[in-house]
Amino acid sequence: MSRQRLIHHVLLGWPTAIVLLIIYVVMAAGASHEKSNTFDEVVHLVAGYSYWSANDYRLHPENGNLPQRWAALPVYGLKYLPSDWAKEHYDFKFPSRSDAYWLTGEKWPLGNKFLYEMGNDLPRMLLCARTMIALCGAVGGALVFVWARRLFGPAGGIIALLLFVFSPTMLAHCALVTSDMMTAVLFLAAVGVSWAMMHRINPWTVIGGGVVVGGLLLSKVSGVFIVPMVLIMLIVRLIAGGPLEVTIGRRWIMTGWMRQLAVLAGAWLVQGVIVVVVIWAAFGLRFEGPNPSRAPVDHFAFDFEDQLIDGGFRSTVFRRLRAWRVLPDAYLYGAAYVAKHAEARSAFLGGRYSVTGFRGFFPYAFAVKTTIPLLLLLIAGVIGALMIRQVRVGSGESRSHDEPGVFYRTTPLWVLFVVYWAVALTSNLNIGHRHILPTYLPLFVLAGAGSWFFRLPNRRAAGAWSAVIVALVGWHVVESWQIGPHYLAYFNQAAGGPRNGYHHLVDSSLDWGQDLPGLKSWMDEQRARRAEPVYFAYFGSAQPGYYGIDAIALPSYMSQLHTPLHPLVPGWYCISATQLQRVYVGNPGPWGVDEEQRYIQVLPVIREIQRLQMGPTDVFVDGMTDLLGAEWQQRGRHLDIARFRRLCEYLLKREPDTHIGHSILIYHLGEAELREAIWEPWIVRSPTEGGW
Repeated sequence: MSRQRLIHHVLLGWPTAIVLLIIYVVMAAGASHEKSNTFDEVVHLVAGYSYWSANDYRLHPENGNLPQRWAALPVYGLKYLPSDWAKEHYDFKFPSRSDAYWLTGEKWPLGNKFLYEMGNDLPRMLLCARTMIALCGAVGGALVFVWARRLFGPAGGIIALLLFVFSPTMLAHCALVTSDMMTAVLFLAAVGVSWAMMHRINPWTVIGGGVVVGGLLLSKVSGVFIVPMVLIMLIVRLIAGGPLEVTIGRRWIMTGWMRQLAVLAGAWLVQGVIVVVVIWAAFGLRFEGPNPSRAPVDHFAFDFEDQLIDGGFRSTVFRRLRAWRVLPDAYLYGAAYVAKHAEARSAFLGGRYSVTGFRGFFPYAFAVKTTIPLLLLLIAGVIGALMIRQVRVGSGESRSHDEPGVFYRTTPLWVLFVVYWAVALTSNLNIGHRHILPTYLPLFVLAGAGSWFFRLPNRRAAGAWSAVIVALVGWHVVESWQIGPHYLAYFNQAAGGPRNGYHHLVDSSLDWGQDLPGLKSWMDEQRARRAEPVYFAYFGSAQPGYYGIDAIALPSYMSQLHTPLHPLVPGWYCISATQLQRVYVGNPGPWGVDEEQRYIQVLPVIREIQRLQMGPTDVFVDGMTDLLGAEWQQRGRHLDIARFRRLCEYLLKREPDTHIGHSILIYHLGEAELREAIWEPWIVRSPTEGGW
């Protein structure tokens, strides 16, 4: 091998790909190590641990048995290594089987106890679990590289892999204990093996395809959409024609669509059996969700029938599947739970609010959360796919293809992208950009077609366009480098960058409770300069006290304030972006005329409560009882939320003084601003009149 070919092999081959994948895992795991647990990680981790340790499936079956098991594997299993060091550092304690939360299947308080109250090393637990998901992400990167390389040659493979590795979206979700990354990887793998089996039937494609599809269905309920994807690919395959190779002991070549369809039907029947076996195996080969030897209960946290109310045909299907015991009860419960709870959920999009979602949510999220160079490279990839004539396979051979041939070979990528987008556009569940994660991986592969510009016959044009492609890839890398480690908070320049992200999207698109360590560091620095009160409204499932955050509590999503309506005085106000936009605080939406009128009516009561708060505790309790009655705590919370919503409306009219990871906005308020925000009446106009 000549020196030039060796350099070409190293730079555009597996040596560089492996280095890039290692960089990807290190960047993702390193960034997540600086963050507190995000919202759903609590229940994913406690549920996964319970699957291994108790063979019990009540806690969180609605969000993927496989990714939860995979993430919790080292947390549960490393203590069994033949090493005293492993036993000392990885023997994590789980709540007792007689614990009230375990018996009732209440996953959130049980998860908080597991992570925060058992004396476990939380950073070590999270690092173990998150690294497992990062490894899964690396498998996705390898699939992207191999697929793009086969379609568009070595340069196309490296371009696709670079776009994957340095995508803020991929880095944001690669090392979080959720099901999103594994689902995206398995969708890509599933359409790939399904397409391969439509051309070559052998034990690898049949058995391997069954295992992959089974894993996909175990990763997330949305995995069921592999069915329409396969049907569409089958139609394309039969229309295009071509032989079907069958190798089982000996080799046959099948021609004619009727014969091919009959053979494929038999292969799918075998795959279906494998898929069902894989699902049953993941649930311990037991129909019942609870393990009677580990928990003297026979139910989930919520009644199964409650998930089927008003479900129509869907409810009938679930009842039949359950009655016939086709699949494990916990699997069916999880699917029914997702179907019911996806019908309505509070959502925010660029200043608008809804409980049934927005048809433009995911296109908007894609437009503002995707790097501009990637968008441009996708255009270049489409142009390359249209113009390409030579497709260089990984072995170095060249094959001539006309235009339909190129698009035929990319059929599974287009089908995955189009079908998943069609589903997303009709979804009422608009809480996160992460829900279109599976559509990114085929785009990375297709962007590899931009390597066609490297092979233009005009050398001057090829050099100029190659420089443009390289510059765009470099810009993409810089975007990722600049936002790290706050990948979840990435927004492109068209959205005004990360500093304006909270005006566009919140929840898991930006603020998932991940920045408590950063807030703690900021508080320490601030208090070293001058001591002022710090208020905090948190959206997340982590415990601020664990991170040493000693702040006055404002209304927060998962906390119940024991003492409502703390006096608001000049100081620092730290507010999670999701709380600032009031998506889950009271009735979602901006401050309106009616709400202002009601607030003015109760303002004297709020003033009196603040006065009582400044006095002795016994005087406060007696005064609150006289003022609001025996249920003063509950009524006080309603007033607290009203005051907080008004404060947030005021703060949204001005820029924050600083921020933590772009997800926690920090405002310094003096006496004059507090008076205007809380105590003075406003002239409120309707949104069409331009606010207040």
